[in-house]
Amino acid sequence: MNNWTPAFINGSASSSSGTTTPAVLSTSLISSLSVKDSTYGSYWSLAENTAVGAKAFGDRDFTITSLPDILAGADHIVTACDSKKTDADLAVLTAAKDITVYVAMDQRNVTLPAWLGSFTKTGYILGVTDGDGEKPFDVYAIDLKAGSSLTLGTNGMMGSVMGYTAFVTEYKEPAPVKEVGVRGDANCDGKADLFDAILVVQYLADPYNSAISEQGKLNADVVGDNGLTSEDAQQIQKFVTGLVTEL
Repeated sequence: MNNWTPAFINGSASSSSGTTTPAVLSTSLISSLSVKDSTYGSYWSLAENTAVGAKAFGDRDFTITSLPDILAGADHIVTACDSKKTDADLAVLTAAKDITVYVAMDQRNVTLPAWLGSFTKTGYILGVTDGDGEKPFDVYAIDLKAGSSLTLGTNGMMGSVMGYTAFVTEYKEPAPVKEVGVRGDANCDGKADLFDAILVVQYLADPYNSAISEQGKLNADVVGDNGLTSEDAQQIQKFVTGLVTEL
């Protein structure tokens, strides 16, 4: 038995036609989660103490089989997998405290929805297992102040993938950025190589979806100390190929 704990549901209403109005949900971190998806919203819920083995979706028996440490014990916004079919905003979340909201998106969804543009790609991977095996989900994050609201939008109408799922933890101050480590070491693996140059290029092309850390940015800023530029990537390449001897 896992530690999955359904949160209290603050009620739902039924219309005269028998259609269930999506409920408003809450936990100690989420003052309200107002589900807008009128077709699949009845499958949404909130759960506390997320752990491996928990259900990933309210309308599927798929389970979470790989959980990053940052999500262990988190509140889980248990979405409906079929909400991926809804081409509209799915829910509005209001924070009870300062929180971090994480959205886990199926890697097969190659066209990310525009509303994820304000999120940061963390580099962490969530694993969800369906009947065909474990599928990797990229984890994106955004911080939210107490009392502020966040709209969870459409999955992007990608029918050949799973819908997204989401998590909430209490906000924690990020660890202070250290002094420069190995110069050029963008991925913080202890050495400067071609992978670091590639990571800088990826960051410059799409900063919201790059997995580079603040420490990695500091390490890779080898030209001018003015933030990452294409010159930094070029200088790291020159070092790797022996055109320069130091960074």
